[in-house]
Amino acid sequence: MQTTSSQFDTLSTAPVRPISYAMRVAWERTFDDTKKFFVLDESLLDGGDMLAPSDDNPVQEWDYYTYTNMTDRLVSYETSRSIKFPYSVSSAIASFRLENTDDMMTPGSGAYLADYMLPSRPIRMFAGFNGENLPQFVGLTDGMPTIEHKNKEVSFNATDFLSRIMKLKTPAVIAMQNVRTDEVLDYLFQAAGLTPSQYSLAKGRNEIKFVYFDKDTDIGDIILDLMQAEMGNLFMDESGIIRFVPRIQANQSAAYTLDDSNIVDISVTDSNGIINVVDITASIREVQVKQPLWTLSDSYSDDWVVPASSSKTMWANLDDPALTTTTPTVGTAVSDSYIMATDLTGASVGAVTITSDYLFTNSYQFTVANANAYPIRVSEAEIWGEPAKIVDVINYEKRDTDSVDKYEEQKLSIENNYLQSVGACDSLALTILDSYSEYAGDIEITIKGTPSLQLNDVLEVTKDTFTGDYKVKSITNTIIAGQFRQKILATKYTPHSWFTLEESLLDGTDVLTP
Repeated sequence: MQTTSSQFDTLSTAPVRPISYAMRVAWERTFDDTKKFFVLDESLLDGGDMLAPSDDNPVQEWDYYTYTNMTDRLVSYETSRSIKFPYSVSSAIASFRLENTDDMMTPGSGAYLADYMLPSRPIRMFAGFNGENLPQFVGLTDGMPTIEHKNKEVSFNATDFLSRIMKLKTPAVIAMQNVRTDEVLDYLFQAAGLTPSQYSLAKGRNEIKFVYFDKDTDIGDIILDLMQAEMGNLFMDESGIIRFVPRIQANQSAAYTLDDSNIVDISVTDSNGIINVVDITASIREVQVKQPLWTLSDSYSDDWVVPASSSKTMWANLDDPALTTTTPTVGTAVSDSYIMATDLTGASVGAVTITSDYLFTNSYQFTVANANAYPIRVSEAEIWGEPAKIVDVINYEKRDTDSVDKYEEQKLSIENNYLQSVGACDSLALTILDSYSEYAGDIEITIKGTPSLQLNDVLEVTKDTFTGDYKVKSITNTIIAGQFRQKILATKYTPHSWFTLEESLLDGTDVLTP
């Protein structure tokens, strides 16, 4: 749950709750460079200065936009978050409607806001009690708004910034060796233009011996595979910070109690899906010592002729991706990258240079410059580097025989090359079986709710036949006509106290971590 005051907690369970909310939009997408931290006895209450953040919630780019308060025009808004197994990436979406009786937002009306009915407007949504509002959503409007002339309203859809990052492509080739999930995410986020203050990454459990992506690879595809192998959770929180948490966490106690006093409706949905067999296939690559990656085999092709006083870009297709390559020398065959050049009669020539080279994951590009007044031919060439070769192929299966006997075989097949050891496969499979090998019907609950609830919070439910702990896997918050409602999808939760070195007792009750 989000951190709240004692007054907020009291009001969240009170019979009469003074709901409050706020909506802000940065229509012009401009930054306010004058913003600074709030200073006691210097800053104005309700002024433009920002409260200093906590250590785990730093000020970041979202805070510096110049926002217009649109609360007085807000007709309704809805935010929604959900965890999607098996990829564990949670993106938030939102929608909101603004009153437009005076045509302030009608294109062509000449009004100030009419020119800003455009895509990608930064927005912030808040909700709380008695003016103590908590952040609910930070993101960008998605596409053009809908101008509803009949009822004089304007409706918008929005997605959080993580959704936008998932649609970006890698700006360059990426090759990394012996890295964890969080280290790859850190590299990807910085490549996408984020600063470290915009994300918080816990230490990952999965270690990858070699990871590589070509330029213009979909970042979303990379992240989905990384998170499937990790089975942690990647999400953008309500304040606009992207967070990664590992799959094994400390025991969680119930954060909120649901009973007759705050449950509006409760029902069982379909099962969370039984999995009692996990089948994993993975190819393991390891970086080798420097060696020949490619040798020119057909120098008589016109592809290897460079016209007089000109340059030509040439390509070497590699059998395996490489971590590094060596720029070729020109003139003499050596035990490293080289090219040899001749004129078209076969006589050796000089005045030939390599002006640029670039390693893609499965190919190598180099440009040969010919300063001679006649064409030359690359007659020999060899490229050396550190290839990442497949050293093993894992075909792994783990099954819960008791569950198979009870429910028949319910298999999950995973093909993911980021799982690079039997131990990593075993850990992932045991975690999945621990959560999914037994029937645990999800419940859908409509509650009076509290804006402080978050994904993965544990709820203590006491209502009719529904008793025990449940973990939130989907949450939708709605503000309409001044009323706050929450719809939650939750799954039965059995807490574990995981064994921690130098903290847990040997032969104690703590469970060994998968």
